[in-house]
Amino acid sequence: MSDDQFKNVIAHAKEYGFIFQSSEIYDGLSAVYDYGQNGALLKNNIKAYWWGAMVQMHENIVGIDSAIFMHPTTWKASGHVDAFNDPLIDNKDSKKRYRADVLIEDHVEKIREYLTDKGRNSIEKQGTSVAGIGELETPLNDGKECAYTVFDPDGTAKCGIEQAYNDGVVDWKKPISCHLYPIRIARYTDFEALNYDRWSICSDACALGEELKVPVYRFLKEPLIRKYGPDFYTELEEVAAHLSAE
Repeated sequence: MSDDQFKNVIAHAKEYGFIFQSSEIYDGLSAVYDYGQNGALLKNNIKAYWWGAMVQMHENIVGIDSAIFMHPTTWKASGHVDAFNDPLIDNKDSKKRYRADVLIEDHVEKIREYLTDKGRNSIEKQGTSVAGIGELETPLNDGKECAYTVFDPDGTAKCGIEQAYNDGVVDWKKPISCHLYPIRIARYTDFEALNYDRWSICSDACALGEELKVPVYRFLKEPLIRKYGPDFYTELEEVAAHLSAE
């Protein structure tokens, strides 16, 4: 679809009340949209049709509506704690989306020299990525740290892919989900939720963050901007400052 065609689609959707950029009269909010009168009806009709076809027409399926926030043990049981990488990478410059597993496959030989023997062995046995729950994930070393993890002499854990990027060996930093951790993205029909993932392996880093009084969103400034853009982060800072003042 050309830019002109895309603009025509957007204009049509706005004119007939299907979808609008959220808070548009106040300069808008990046990547967030609201449904108008026709859009809300269309969305609810699609949702009702899907519910009928996927739930009500099957005797062995029941529908539930659970909370967005869950106990950390739930994420552990679901496998989200032990493996947490997202295979899709958004390039803000080219406006394209890439599969992380393909990028790793393309660069693995260049990255391999940065990895530990244990990491290289895990990749040899499991592959550059493994099947997870609804997505591909990077392999782990004995169910612990990511196979692409490297350690400084003082024991500080770093990303081998990022080390290769910093040295100019590869032109791709790392999967965005790795970059965002300990924040994990939960995707829903209408929005994305950013959830803090508490994992014991990160306890030393959390203790240092508390000591230095660095909140998670500030520690993750670069990946948050990489994923959602500078406007999102500016608004996040404003909201954080408002909550701190209360």
